[in-house]
Amino acid sequence: GGGGGAERARQQAAYVAPVNGGGAGHAADGDAVGLTSKKAKKEKKEKKKKKEKEDGGGEGSPKTAQEGAKHLEESIFGKKDSGSSESESDDDVIPGIEDVTLDDTSALQAAVDAFTAYRAQNPSATVAQLLDSAKNQQMASALKTHMRVHIVMRSVVGPDFFKGSDVADAAPLLAAVVGSDAARQRHAVSNAEDMFKSTPALVPVLLKQLYDADVLEEEAILLWAGEEDGNEEFDMCTREESEKVREKCKPLVEWLEEESDDEEEGEDED
Repeated sequence: GGGGGAERARQQAAYVAPVNGGGAGHAADGDAVGLTSKKAKKEKKEKKKKKEKEDGGGEGSPKTAQEGAKHLEESIFGKKDSGSSESESDDDVIPGIEDVTLDDTSALQAAVDAFTAYRAQNPSATVAQLLDSAKNQQMASALKTHMRVHIVMRSVVGPDFFKGSDVADAAPLLAAVVGSDAARQRHAVSNAEDMFKSTPALVPVLLKQLYDADVLEEEAILLWAGEEDGNEEFDMCTREESEKVREKCKPLVEWLEEESDDEEEGEDED
């Protein structure tokens, strides 16, 4: 009804993802990007999909939530062969060292610190060189391959990211380390959740910026949002912490669901 539409509009107006200057909620600054750029984002996504198709890629990116869930399950449990991607393999762990879990924060922090130091010492490093460094730190800390996503995100996204352009500046690197693989996409969402669990209002801001920068696909965010009981394969937060984050992310999730519905309606009309 009219009341529901007005409430949705109010929520969307209140939720703003700042890019240059100001904090969360400073919609009047004019430099903020809110939840109203559906048409531009849709056109951008269509161009990206077209390019992936021309390049022969994009098969790893789920087209629907159901396909994403299936792909996610295969990525975690399923078929490993000689042609599997690096995200489906944990061979890049130093031999002889037992698996280090996500709870081993000291190992992860050591890898983040070393990678951050490399970036500072090599400001002109290419994306390929930065990926090699992240791989080296992941191996040195005996972390699983997917932890490269965590290492890079925690290094390039600062606590005041919403005041500047951390995500935009590091978008090529973030897109390269996350890729279109469903498992790595899901790890990126959980990492964002864990990074700002003490300030949950910043999580939807970060997710929106990663989405706008074509680092995260909407399917990854919606899959995470739909897992009401969480997913122990990926989650790093406690149930209570996650509930607080998910509450703050509701306006973003609703907007993404509406955008997804709009795209499906557009495809049916074509």
